Amino acid sequence: MRTLVGLAVSAAVAAASVYAFSPRPYPEQAPTQVRTDSMRINDLTTTGNRLVAVGDLGSVFYSNDGGVSWQGAALDRPFDVALTDVHFRDAAHGWASGGDGRVLATRDGGLSWTTLRVEKDVSEPLMGVWASPEGTLFAYGSYGRFLASSDGGKTWQQRDIGVEDFHVNGVEGNSDGRAMLVGEQGMALKSADGGKSWQKLASFYHGSLFGVARLTADTWLAYGLRGNAYLTRDFGASWQKLSVPMPVSLFGHARTADGRLLVAGQGGSVFELDAASAGLRLLKRTGPLALTGVAMSGGALVVAGETGLKRIAQEEQ
Repeated sequence: MRTLVGLAVSAAVAAASVYAFSPRPYPEQAPTQVRTDSMRINDLTTTGNRLVAVGDLGSVFYSNDGGVSWQGAALDRPFDVALTDVHFRDAAHGWASGGDGRVLATRDGGLSWTTLRVEKDVSEPLMGVWASPEGTLFAYGSYGRFLASSDGGKTWQQRDIGVEDFHVNGVEGNSDGRAMLVGEQGMALKSADGGKSWQKLASFYHGSLFGVARLTADTWLAYGLRGNAYLTRDFGASWQKLSVPMPVSLFGHARTADGRLLVAGQGGSVFELDAASAGLRLLKRTGPLALTGVAMSGGALVVAGETGLKRIAQEEQ
C-alpha cells in the first residue's frame, strides 16, 4: 500500500514538473515606449504612415502615431556607433548607414533591421545610402567614399565618380533615373541613368552643401552652410541663389503630403520653400539647438536633432 501511495505521489510530482516547465503562451504586451528627447537624432523620414529615425549609439526608432510615441526597432546585431542617415525606396524597403562603414536594411518598414556590411578598420562614417530605381545600392561618405552594390548589399565596390577626396554629404533621386549628389566645397554632380554615370556640375557655391532635394525632374534645391540655398530649374545647368531670412546652416529636408518642401537647420529652425520658389520662409523655431531632420505627419510637425525627437501639434505651429 505504501508503495502504491509513493508511486502516486511521485507521478503527481513528475506531472506537476512537466507542466511547470512546459512552454506556454505569454499574454500580449504593448510595445515598450522609449524616451527620445535625451539623445542626438541624425535623420528622420516617413515611410507609408510610419516615421523612422536614426541616431547616436546605434539607435533606430519608429512611430505609428505621428510622433506621439516611439518604439525601438529590432536589430540583428546591437552596436554603439552613430547612424547618420535613413532612406526608403518604398513603404517596406529601407536602408540606414553610419559609423564603422555600417549599412543596415529593413524589409518591414523599419520594424526590424539586418546588417549588410561593417568595416571596423575604417574610422570615417558613411554619411548616407541611396537605392537606384534598378536596385543598385550606393553608400557614400567622407573623403570621397562612394560604394556600390548590385547584389542587395552582399558585396560592395568603391567607385571613382570624380569626387576626389571631398566629403559626399547627400544624394537624392527618383524612379526616372535622375539623381543629384552634393558635398564639400560646393561639389555637385548629376546622373541621368540611376547612378551608372555621373557628370560634375559647374561650380555655383564654394562652401559645403549638406543636402539636395528634388522638386521636379528639372527643379532641384541644394542647401548648406550659413543659410546658403540654391535652386536649379534646368537639372543643374544653372543655379539661382535663394533668399533665406537667417544665416543658419541647413541640414535636412522633407516633402509633405501636399507637395510642400520643408528644410531644417541650426537654431531649431524649420523653413518652407515659398510658392514662387524664390526663397525659404521661416515656418517655426523649435528651440536653440540644431535640427537634422523634419517631417509632417497628420498635420503635426515632427523634428529631429541634438535634443532628440519632438512633435509640434498643428495648433502650436
